[in-house]
Amino acid sequence: MNDNKLSCFIPSSIFNISSLQLLFLNNNNFSGTLPSNMCLGVPLLKKFIIQRNRMQGRIPSNYSSCPQLQVLSLAVNNFTGSIPEDIGRLQWLQGLFLAENSLTGSIPSSIFNISTLQVMNSWSNGLSGTLPHDMCLRLPILQLGYNNLTGSIPQDIRSSNTLVTLDFEDNQFTGTIPSSIENLWSLTSLVLQSNMLTGLVPASICNFSSIEILILPNNRLEGTLPNCLGNFSETLAVLALSKNRFHGPIPTTFTTGCELKYLSLCYNQLGGTLPRSLASCTQLQALDIGYNGIQDSFPIWLETLPKLGVLSLSSNRFHGTIPDSERNISFPSLRVFDISKNDFTSYLPITCLKHFGELWDTGRESQLYFDLIYTATNYKV
Repeated sequence: MNDNKLSCFIPSSIFNISSLQLLFLNNNNFSGTLPSNMCLGVPLLKKFIIQRNRMQGRIPSNYSSCPQLQVLSLAVNNFTGSIPEDIGRLQWLQGLFLAENSLTGSIPSSIFNISTLQVMNSWSNGLSGTLPHDMCLRLPILQLGYNNLTGSIPQDIRSSNTLVTLDFEDNQFTGTIPSSIENLWSLTSLVLQSNMLTGLVPASICNFSSIEILILPNNRLEGTLPNCLGNFSETLAVLALSKNRFHGPIPTTFTTGCELKYLSLCYNQLGGTLPRSLASCTQLQALDIGYNGIQDSFPIWLETLPKLGVLSLSSNRFHGTIPDSERNISFPSLRVFDISKNDFTSYLPITCLKHFGELWDTGRESQLYFDLIYTATNYKV
């Protein structure tokens, strides 16, 4: 009965159908609470999906009465209370979706020991407490962002070579990024933004061979950027390190075949020049190095990048004149151009702005501007 406009309460008699295996009620307007003994009458239940409704109250427990449950999706409702300990006893569970509720308390450590679990998404709740000290993650996707989790990221974090997405953004984690993160061989997405992490980016991060998304903004990380970050050219699509305390030069090792689409290094203490090897990143759509100490002339060599829509050089030490391009097509996709608070002189060549006319003619300039800014600074997995 999913994807309708059904409302009011879910009839309790549904939970007395002893042969029921699949119950899909997602994307409706159901309200009220679930029976506290929900599982007693549906012992064969395998998938219960009720996300995107208006359900409230506590999440029922006694899941030992429906031991075959494989998918439990209660996301985007108004559930309160804690995550029941009984969920950790579901030995066939593959997907647990609890995102965007008002759950509190700690996450039962037994959940991380379910060998069949593939996805756990408890994003955007009020969960608190710490994570187990020696986590061994058997699941491919773990999303715990936008909660109130504290303590350090487990220093002995391990994986059974299945973890591909690790999202701890917007919590209150402290301490350093553990060097044991090198054990996560299959990781493609690491999102740790908006915590209170300190220290260096561990050199062991260079051992990743499949990383596509690395998002670490708004922490207290420091030191220099590992030069190997440019060596991920053939896999890395999103690199966001803004609002930290990094200093020194930007890595210079971007190579031919670079797949980088979004690069955000703004609000750090980076210096030196802008590496010309970035011209190898032909997929680049947004480059933001604002609010650093970069000393260089205007990077006219970026004009050949066919997809570059956002270029922010604001609040650095760029200087000199902006060369007039000799190319027929210069910055063909540029829509956001910020060179404020630098030391540029002379005039602004019209070739830098010639394609902005295409934007103005559409009458959609404001929407395109905000779309590009949002994408560049709030890239989501």
